[in-house]
Formats: sequence, C-alpha cells, structure tokens
Amino acid sequence: RGLGDVYKRQVIDLANEDFTDTTLWTRSAAAWDATLEAIRNFTAFFDANLGLDKNLVDSWSQAKAEGQLNLSVSASVTGLVLKNEAHAGIKGGARVNQDPDGVTPTGNPGATEAFRTGEQDVVVEATSVNDAVNLIGNFMSLNASRLFGSSQYANHWTPGLDRTKRLTTERSAGASLGGYFYYSDVSAKIEDDAAVYADSLEVDAENSGLAITVVASGGKSERGGNGVLLVTVVDNTTYAQIEQGAQVTVGSHDRLPVDDKTTSLIVEATDDTYLITTAGTLARGKRTGIGLSFGGHIVTRDTQALVGAFAGEEVDGATDATLAVGGGVDISATSGGFIGTVAVAGAGVADGARKEVETLDANDQFVTKTQTVQRATGRTIAAGGSLNVADETVKADVNKFTLTTQDDLNVHATYGAVLEAFAIGGALSAVGAKNSGNIALA
Repeated sequence: RGLGDVYKRQVIDLANEDFTDTTLWTRSAAAWDATLEAIRNFTAFFDANLGLDKNLVDSWSQAKAEGQLNLSVSASVTGLVLKNEAHAGIKGGARVNQDPDGVTPTGNPGATEAFRTGEQDVVVEATSVNDAVNLIGNFMSLNASRLFGSSQYANHWTPGLDRTKRLTTERSAGASLGGYFYYSDVSAKIEDDAAVYADSLEVDAENSGLAITVVASGGKSERGGNGVLLVTVVDNTTYAQIEQGAQVTVGSHDRLPVDDKTTSLIVEATDDTYLITTAGTLARGKRTGIGLSFGGHIVTRDTQALVGAFAGEEVDGATDATLAVGGGVDISATSGGFIGTVAVAGAGVADGARKEVETLDANDQFVTKTQTVQRATGRTIAAGGSLNVADETVKADVNKFTLTTQDDLNVHATYGAVLEAFAIGGALSAVGAKNSGNIALA
C-alpha cells in the first residue's frame, strides 16, 4: 500500500474469521518449511567434521601434517577471551512505590492507602550465562568419507579410519596450545539514596557458566614428539546488595510460599560454574617417542550477598541505615559447580630392530619392503600434569544496617564446588634392544 493509506485499529474475531478470504489471508506452509529445515539440519552432520563445528563446538583450531619424508611439523594455537557484564539496579535518587494514595481521574487525592494492594512486589535481578565448547589439536577429524571410505571401490564401504598408506616420516613434532579467559561481572543492587516500598523484595544476582575444552595431539614417525598445554582462567564477580544509604520498607508478602514461614525479603548471590578440561597426547615412533600433556584451571570468584556496606568499606554519614521488614529475611551467597582437569600423555616405540621402507613402483603404487637393520635404541618419555587453582570468596553479611524483621532472619554462605584433577602418563618400548628405556611421569 502507499504511504498515504490510513490504517485503523480493528478487532478481529478469530473464532468467526473467514480464513479462506485470500485478499486478507495467505496460507502458511509451516509443515513444509519445518520439513525442509529438518533436512538441512540433518545433512549438516555429513560435512568435513560430522557437523561438530556448526552444531556443537564454539571454537575450533586444528592442524595436521602428513606425507613428508624428513620432517613433519604441525601446531594449533587458540586464544579466546569472553567477557560478560550484567547489572540490574534501582539507582540513587529513584523513588519506587512512594505514593500510597494516588489520585483520582479528576486529579484529586485518592483514598488513603489506595495503592497498598498487598501485591506491590519488587524484583531486582541480574543474570549472566557464559558457555563455550572448545576443540583444539593436531589430528584428522572424522567425516563420512573416512568412516565409510570412497564410493570408487566397493571394498571401501566398511567402517574404519583412513587406511591410505603414507611414506614413513623420519621426524615429526606436534603442539597444541590453548588459553581461554572467561570474565563475568554481575550485580543486582538498590543503591544509596534510593527510596523503595515493596510488599515483597528480591535482589538476585546469578552467574553461571559451562566451559568444556578438549585438546589433543598425536603423531607417528621414526622419531616423534607431541605436546599440549591448556590453561583456562575464570574471573567472576557476583554481588547482590542493598547499599547502606538506601531507604527500604518491605511488607509481609511471602516470596517463598513452599514452607510454613513468611519470607518477604530475599537477597541472593549465586555463582554456578562448570569447567571441564581434557588434554591428551600420543606420540608413536620406531626409535623415539615423546608425549607431554598439561591442563589447568585458574579460578577467582567473589560471591557476596549484602545488606549494607562491604566489610572495610567507609560509608558517608555517622548513623546506620534502617530496614523494616514485615516478614522474614533470607540473605544467602552460594558458590558451586565443578572444576575438573584430566591430562593423559602416552608415548611408545615398536619394531626398533626392523625398518619399513616405502617406495613407489612403476605403476605409482606404494610398495613396502621390510629391511633388517642393526638393532636400534628405543626411548620413550611420557609426562602428564593437571592443576586446579581456586581463590574463592563467599560472603553473606548485614553490615552497618539496622534491620528489623517480623519473622526469621537467615544469613548463610555456602561453598559447594567440587575440584578434581587427574594425570596419567604411560610409556612403552616394544623393541629388543638392551639399551631401550622408558620414563613415565604424572
């Protein structure tokens, strides 16, 4: 329609509307569109990495090197920084529910306590979710062609990894490095000089995160080494606070009707973070194999639920603030979640007394010949390490505030996070030389 057309608001009775009128309605192909979308989503799993990149993994770094005679080197490096901020507040100078009477349509003062309905609930809530799934390494990802082979030959239609032969590499090295940084700053506050009336009041700050990281490195050559280093850093701040200079009055409406008590005021700060890291290496050689793996977390979290000022904070004014609550009060701070690291390192050498030589014949086909050589030395080193460092602060306080309540006062702080660290190192030398040796550390 043209810009000059005038549109009027209309009320449509959907129960009696004639949807066959094509001048007003167009038939929707919702079922067909949903079918096409399902087909598109299904075919995405047949791409070069089985759909992981588009459907599951948020960051992906991959490198591989193969087919070199003398030296193959590959390295994957990922650095990721995610920063979230979520702040909800009633700012200083704000006035909430401060007119109990209101006015009539004619502009005259309303009846006494006309606005005090008993349902003037106030909620100040801030939430942050910081999730990521990360993959990094030196490996060849699976896809449909590697699982089932090529359609060129019927005998390739069998499950399995790529069986194509390659020339043996004399030396190989692979490294995977990852640094992941997660920052979340969350606060829910009623600030100084704010005036608030509420039949019930909830001040809630929630910080949650899930970080799953998998790093892997592997290789095979005459002499090979692989290593991985992965560090995840988390820095979270979660504050729920009624500041010392706020003027707050709370009635007796129950915020937690599941129990037999009346809880009218809730100040709650929660951090629920889950960190899962897996680091693995496998180095295979015919003479030397070295595998090194390390994964770790450095976690700093500050979770506080406060009525009043922070501990040690200097506050203007000589008198304490007051807070009257017609029901009960629950002030809680909780820091939970899971922090787990698994590091696995493996190294092995085999057949050190025999050497396979792969060459191309006249028909450009790989031909493998086994030569008996002087019995070689087999050396393997495997070391795996994991570390979790956590600096946690969990507080629930009433500080520099005069608080009166008509029911129970509960102030509690809980730290419930689980920390786990595992490290495995394995070294194997399957050669017949007397001077072979293995070292495994974890």
